[in-house]
Amino acid sequence: MNNEYFIYAAATGKFSNVSYKIDRTRLKKIGGIGYLLNAHHDLFTKHSMDVIIKTNEFTLKRRAFLIFIASGSRVGGFNISKFTKNPKFNDGKLDVRIITRNHIFSWVKIIWFYLFKGRHFHNDRHLNTNYVKISIPNKYTWNVDGEAGPIGEIEVYVNPKKIKKLF
Repeated sequence: MNNEYFIYAAATGKFSNVSYKIDRTRLKKIGGIGYLLNAHHDLFTKHSMDVIIKTNEFTLKRRAFLIFIASGSRVGGFNISKFTKNPKFNDGKLDVRIITRNHIFSWVKIIWFYLFKGRHFHNDRHLNTNYVKISIPNKYTWNVDGEAGPIGEIEVYVNPKKIKKLF
């Protein structure tokens, strides 16, 4: 991503900052529930990004409140086995989910996403690709493997030579 490596997941938008904005001392005391308690900050914050997504095959314009990129079937301790049909870490592809904003209660889609292991609503887009360029406003920070990453536009591609060295 933007000439930096990442391993398993990246996201931006609603609730994406929870893992890097949490107080680590508090997290050690109360465990994973701390992430949920920290998420209340984003609950009533409006996230509505005008997104332009380019792949090798097409260009897509959407309004979204969460963009999620994954290369496997587990993220943040959650099983998202239904995120894609055949999730493999070393298949040379990334899965990208664009969760669209339709109304004020669209954030319920995120609960649906985790409860039903990555399933999505019909109006959300799912891409399986080895290259994606995502243009978003510069006020949004990407969460990359649980840490604060780049701000705004990103370009992501799979480097199969590096993956093959791991396997």
